[in-house]
Amino acid sequence: MKKVYGGVLEGIKVRTITIETDISQGTPNIIIVGLADKAVSESKERIRCCLNLIKFSIKKITVSLSPADIKKTGAALDLSIFIGIISEKITLDFEKFIWFGELGLDGKIKKSIGILATCIDAYQNNKIVICSVDSELESLPYCNYIFINSIFEIFTNEFIEKCNNFQIIHRSQDISLVDKINKLLNTNINEDILLKYNLTDLYNWLLQEFDPFDHIYEQDMGKLAIILSAIGGHHCLFVGPQGVGKSLLCKSITKILPPLTQNELLESSTIYNISQEYLSNNRPFRTPHSGCSLAALTGSAYQPGEISLAHNGVLFLDELPEYSPNVIESLKVPLEEKKIHISRAMIKDIYPANIILLASMNPCKCGLYFTKKCICSKNYIQKISAPIIDRLDMLIILENTFTFNKTNYFNCHRNIFKSYIKKKHESMIISPEVLHTAQNLINKHHLSLRSLDKILSLAHTFACYENMDISIHHVYAVIMLRKAIK
Repeated sequence: MKKVYGGVLEGIKVRTITIETDISQGTPNIIIVGLADKAVSESKERIRCCLNLIKFSIKKITVSLSPADIKKTGAALDLSIFIGIISEKITLDFEKFIWFGELGLDGKIKKSIGILATCIDAYQNNKIVICSVDSELESLPYCNYIFINSIFEIFTNEFIEKCNNFQIIHRSQDISLVDKINKLLNTNINEDILLKYNLTDLYNWLLQEFDPFDHIYEQDMGKLAIILSAIGGHHCLFVGPQGVGKSLLCKSITKILPPLTQNELLESSTIYNISQEYLSNNRPFRTPHSGCSLAALTGSAYQPGEISLAHNGVLFLDELPEYSPNVIESLKVPLEEKKIHISRAMIKDIYPANIILLASMNPCKCGLYFTKKCICSKNYIQKISAPIIDRLDMLIILENTFTFNKTNYFNCHRNIFKSYIKKKHESMIISPEVLHTAQNLINKHHLSLRSLDKILSLAHTFACYENMDISIHHVYAVIMLRKAIK
């Protein structure tokens, strides 16, 4: 009895399923055992049609899916079950392959949710994936898959030869771009660090010339907060009247965020592939509506939520108090742990949630809270709980400006990328004097102990941006950003 391998999704990862088949005399029937859900159980009708197409004599066929105590979901096991039944007719080393795809009644192989996660898991286990030609696998930095259009190709000598001689191919990079990037940035970033990125995409992004804040007048403190968020992944809340530029500032971060590394692109693409959404090479920027439910934000048993879709990118919540209180409170654990736990009956999934949280809000319903003209209730800002506020790195108050001055931030994305690399790959060194100053400021402003870590991390980011060591100046500056002291 030959064993064939398929895969089913568990969260954003794939569990390898072993398919064993027994063909015996008896009433023609296909029996699938191993805790299969409705979609898997229905696959026997699709498989029956495909067996008829290749003139395979159907007898009593028993298919076992193991581990037997794990629930099998989705139609991606169609192809592997089909191959298990006809395995005696194919000369292949089935230990090397994972068969992943849904069968059509005409014998066509259709793409299935989770193909990207399957390829990643197969690569880690030195296996090759056989899947549909419609699978979108461009984000993989290696080629460990063989495309197949229909079940009829399986019996061709060309396909058998391709499978037997297949070798995993890694997509090459243009190493000469490392020197060009360092020359453009006037720096000497280690080659191993730059090779984590797609060098072509990174170089093209750095070559661009633009001012990310060209459309925003004044608001230099807000612009600095966005820059620090991009460099250090800090969370920020903007408070100010309508029309002051809160949303424009938050959306401008997409222009200065460094490109995704190849590993980050794989992680994010896997999540989007499971959600059946498209992800460009840019970092995710998610803006869920204020009416979104708790499940839409955090995710469900088989579907990542907006927090996970923003993984390695930005989650922007516009007019924060308008969101349901339980939705806002659900952010507490993901902001600290950078992952989110989903627990349902017999199902426990962990979704990644390494996000930058940007939020904006009016100070009150009429937006005139900071003036004597406010005519509405003053408890609008109290809808945001203290634990959520404490988990934010910066709280910025923006006011209307009646001047049209601009600070020049032309090509600042290059300096931001250098600062981002320095922040990520250099350890934080804090002098006793800086630590003592930070502790005194914590006591003076009655901040929590969590705030001490956030202030020191923010000071480190500010120092990286200025290409300096952490000083008292940086601590005082980030206290201004955290408490919005004017």
